[in-house]
Amino acid sequence: MLAPGAPLVACEAWSQRERVEPAGRAAGLALHYWRDVIPRQGKAPLFVVFAMTAGAQADVLVRPPPLVVRDGQGRRTPEFAAVREVMGMPA
Repeated sequence: MLAPGAPLVACEAWSQRERVEPAGRAAGLALHYWRDVIPRQGKAPLFVVFAMTAGAQADVLVRPPPLVVRDGQGRRTPEFAAVREVMGMPA
């Protein structure tokens, strides 16, 4: 159960991504944020982070570029380091 206007934020395996929007719609939720997460530069996405809210339709689907966790040499990307910092984890 969601409070009015509260988002449902979740992750799904990238291989199951096509199930997300229809399942949300069936539950009365509208997709409004979607971001693929790539474990290492050059690889396929591993999972997707999405957000939905109650309602018939989202105004705009926000879809930023994929979040790449590690560069080609296996080092954390600056963007992923920033995500860790926001979560209170060492960059």
